[in-house]
Amino acid sequence: MTEAPRWLIPFYMALNFTTSVLIIWANKIAFNAGFNFTVSLTTLHFTFTFVGLEIGSRYGLFDKKALSIISVVPISLAFCGFVVFNNLSLQYNAVGIYQLLKVLTTPTIIVLQHTLYKQVLPFWQIISLVPVCVGVALATVTSIEVNFWGLVFGGAGIISTSLYQIWVKKEQESLQCTSPQLLYYQSAVSGVMLC
Repeated sequence: MTEAPRWLIPFYMALNFTTSVLIIWANKIAFNAGFNFTVSLTTLHFTFTFVGLEIGSRYGLFDKKALSIISVVPISLAFCGFVVFNNLSLQYNAVGIYQLLKVLTTPTIIVLQHTLYKQVLPFWQIISLVPVCVGVALATVTSIEVNFWGLVFGGAGIISTSLYQIWVKKEQESLQCTSPQLLYYQSAVSGVMLC
C-alpha cells in the first residue's frame, strides 16, 4: 500500500469536512421531518461506513488486518454510545447548538487525559482553549433554542466522544492496527450490536 501524495491531503480534508457537514444537515432534515428512529439511523451510518471501508480496502486504500471480534467488542460499545448520544443531541438541538457542544470535545479530552493519565499540555495550548470555551458558553446561554434534553444528550455526547477518542488511540496501539483497520471491524460489530 502506498501513501497518498501530499498534494491530495487538502483535498481529503475538504472532502471530510464537506461530507461531515452534509451528513449533519441530512440527519437534521430527517429529524425535522419526523424521523425519530435515532438508533436505526446510527445503524445505517455504521453499515455505510463498513461498506465504504470494504470498497476502500478492495481498491487498496488500506490493508485489512485480522482482528478477533472479541477484541473489538468493548471499543464498539463505546463507539455506539458516542454516535447514538451525538445523534440524539442533533435530534433535540438546533444545528448551531449541536456544533457548539461538539466544540467542547477538545477541552474535555484535555481534562480527561490530565485526570486519568496525568498528561499536561503546555500553558499556551491550554490558554488557547479559553476563548473556545467562553465562546461556547456565551453562544449557548444566549441561544433561545436550548432545551433540557438537548443539553443532557449533548453533554453525554461530549463525554462519550472524549472517552472514545482517548480510548481508540490506546486500542490501536494495543491491537497494532491503523484507524481504518480498527474502524472496519468496529463499524460491523457496532452495527450488529444496535440491530
